[in-house]
Amino acid sequence: MIKFNHTGHKKIWDWLSKNPDKTKYDWEGWKHNGGQYEVSENFCFACEYDCENNDGDDNCDCCPLVWPDDVKCDDMKDGTAAFSLYEEWVIEPDLQFKSKLAAQIRDLPVRDGVECE
Repeated sequence: MIKFNHTGHKKIWDWLSKNPDKTKYDWEGWKHNGGQYEVSENFCFACEYDCENNDGDDNCDCCPLVWPDDVKCDDMKDGTAAFSLYEEWVIEPDLQFKSKLAAQIRDLPVRDGVECE
């Protein structure tokens, strides 16, 4: 199993919380933007971990993060029209609130047993 780049995860989401008008692609940490990190699966260190530990399938079964109500990325909350925390961040037009959502994603806990770098 590979290690989860929790440091990279925290860096990108901290930057997004401070730059709510930007996307994950725009992050200064990617090599194509002059940073140190190779682009990961979906521009997401958690997705990269999931894919690498799930035989190339990115269905979130091995996501290293603990999401609110166990609703991951592209999931919808069962029985409601509510989006996941990530989807809320994607569609949020209010930049102040978008910043708060990014901070929440930055601070998500890591699942027990996940080895981090």
